[in-house]
Amino acid sequence: MRNLRYALKDKVEFVDSADECDIYFLSGATMVERDEVKQAQKNGKKFILRVDNTPRNSRNRNSGTSRLYDYAQMADWVVFQSHWAKDKIMPLVNAEVKEISNEYNEFIYGKDGKKTFEEKRSSIIYNGVNTNVFKPDGVSLSKKEDVRYYMINRFNRDNNKRLEEALDIYTDIYRENKNVMLRLIGHFSSKLIDGHFDFYLGEPWEVLNVAETQEDMAIAYRSCDELIYPSYSDACPNVVLEADACGLEINHHGHGGIPEILAEDFDKSLTRMGDEYYNLFKTL
Repeated sequence: MRNLRYALKDKVEFVDSADECDIYFLSGATMVERDEVKQAQKNGKKFILRVDNTPRNSRNRNSGTSRLYDYAQMADWVVFQSHWAKDKIMPLVNAEVKEISNEYNEFIYGKDGKKTFEEKRSSIIYNGVNTNVFKPDGVSLSKKEDVRYYMINRFNRDNNKRLEEALDIYTDIYRENKNVMLRLIGHFSSKLIDGHFDFYLGEPWEVLNVAETQEDMAIAYRSCDELIYPSYSDACPNVVLEADACGLEINHHGHGGIPEILAEDFDKSLTRMGDEYYNLFKTL
């Protein structure tokens, strides 16, 4: 949301109250309860749901996927963050969810019966990053001339980010080439750090200070040559957009929406993202 607010700062006013808004924009299905969405629509607010992935029920009181289903039916417009996300989630939002209550059935569909999700309007809007900040040229940390620097970035504990696999990939790289250095940035437990990330072959590594600003993060990216990012189900990861914008190679498995945003002609700018959302807001 920070990037979207920045991209639209001169065009749109963001408010914290559903009573004050013209458009109720929900950036994730698990962020609010059903009653808040229902009340916003009763008050005549246009409702946009942004979807990037299937929420995990195990982290959301076993209600993540049912809320996604409900909100997708209620929304005036659904934004998917990549073609991969739409292809993965569309079967879910088209499915019959038995747990949905009669009250919500009537509220979503009216008394005249259900209409299919295909009759809803939707679009794909990829994330964007500030390419005035995330760019190849600029300040960086010192690098040894004959050493290739790798980055592993971790700012949440989502198992789909596959930290352990990223560390194993670096070990495999080290087996083939000893002139390497791993720079880690993000949140790592003291056990991991004190245990040297379970490296056992003498793999060189260092933990960078946590970046407080986007400018700090861009410096960290420019201080590396390649991002190791073996994530499993990312629709449109900002970390890949940022690293790619800073000129890093991306070591990835080709899963999720990553191949889409690494396409040669992909526009990763905030201007593109802001224009697409603004045009959608105006349409509604």
